[in-house]
Amino acid sequence: GGTENLPDIACSVMLDATRIPREASSCEIHCWACRSSVFMVAGWPLSFLLFCGCVSLAEADSAPSSSAAACSTLLSFQVRCVEPTVDTKTGEFLSCRPDRLVSVACEALPEVDCVGLRTFEVERSCRYITGYHHATALALSIFFGNLGLDRFYLGYPTVGFLKLGTFGFFLFGNILDIILIATQRLGPSDGSDYVVGPNGPKPAAWWSTPHTEVNISAFNN
Repeated sequence: GGTENLPDIACSVMLDATRIPREASSCEIHCWACRSSVFMVAGWPLSFLLFCGCVSLAEADSAPSSSAAACSTLLSFQVRCVEPTVDTKTGEFLSCRPDRLVSVACEALPEVDCVGLRTFEVERSCRYITGYHHATALALSIFFGNLGLDRFYLGYPTVGFLKLGTFGFFLFGNILDIILIATQRLGPSDGSDYVVGPNGPKPAAWWSTPHTEVNISAFNN
């Protein structure tokens, strides 16, 4: 963008006030970073925002071309990634590891300038499953929880025998297990996630990427 929508005299005043050499600054492009804030802040802060823009651009103009971001740190809209293979039965990624991460092959878009290899891998979070179904565990807890079958199914035999011998810890323990399993606070003993299907309830966000975090350090210099 440019400063067609911003007062040219404001840029001139700020350049004079900050003693930034005019040949080292480009007022026609330096104000874009603050433009969204200009409309939210009225009155005198406008000059401060323009001041920040002029300083940051002067620094950018004097910096070497090698200051371009590393390709592996580009934002999501600057790269093209190959989505991991999804299991059609479970709706989860087949290559998800026990640390709940999956490697995704990405490539920087041709029009994006970056440093380093343009093809790279990023880690994305995923749900690690080993075959324990949430619906099965919940049904066992509701109908047979007093016998400990839910705990046996999830891989907790000791607690299962205790529930069997005490009739579900005198019902109180079984009620607690129903709540914990329903909210997925109690999961399989191997630390995996429940199989809930493509449209099933997931307790937390399970898809994220580091590329969704915008680096705003350039605006704070």
